[in-house]
Amino acid sequence: MTPEPTKEQRDIANVALDCCRDYVTFAMIADVPSGPNSRVHNSATCSFIDTGHAKIGVTNQHVLEAYRKQKLTKPNVRFQLGSLVFDAEERLIDEHVNHDLAVFSVDEACVSRLKKQFCSCSSWPPQRARVSEIALLAGYPGIFRQQVSNQDVLFEVVLLLEVVKSSSDEHFTIFLDKANWTKQSGRRKISDLKNLGGFSGSSVFRLVEDELGAVVEPVGIVFEALSEFGLFRARHMDLIKPDGSIG
Repeated sequence: MTPEPTKEQRDIANVALDCCRDYVTFAMIADVPSGPNSRVHNSATCSFIDTGHAKIGVTNQHVLEAYRKQKLTKPNVRFQLGSLVFDAEERLIDEHVNHDLAVFSVDEACVSRLKKQFCSCSSWPPQRARVSEIALLAGYPGIFRQQVSNQDVLFEVVLLLEVVKSSSDEHFTIFLDKANWTKQSGRRKISDLKNLGGFSGSSVFRLVEDELGAVVEPVGIVFEALSEFGLFRARHMDLIKPDGSIG
């Protein structure tokens, strides 16, 4: 077991936390914004990762499945990454129901248009998250989503600095410090943990210090956010192979 993070490590991580927003965007399943009842049906988070062999977008398989179900009754419903319509089926590299992961091919032009970047690490796969180490999270909780009009929906990224509490072969767990959530949500008058939905697909990052200073690397993808317990469960990033396949 690694020691609890020191104050100095937390201070460095807080500085690095802001850059995590550059590696994620919201994923949205929505109607074409022309009809009077157009709306967002589901939203989640998509993380942009460079494995060194492939540039990919990662979210949960249950997000992709929700899109497929909506398409059955609403043929014109769209899957979007940020403001861009995205062909999820055409771009799909692999999906895994049990791991609840879906991986897409995403090109530089798409990410650039979203004003985002790919997060990478020195070698793939990254080391697994360790108990007691700092975990940085970036995601788009649906509770902060605002439908301004048929054409406009506002999403707000939430950045959290937490600590890994447990780890197994299949996943690791992060408990949300309520003080962190209150700090993020207080000005919106949402002080409890009643809804963490939308964090699905969020990246979990670790802090790495190298010759360039403090940087972050991806170590996991959130697949479950349990509001009643204030915790996140995340899949280890090494479940994704360098080519984007899952196994």
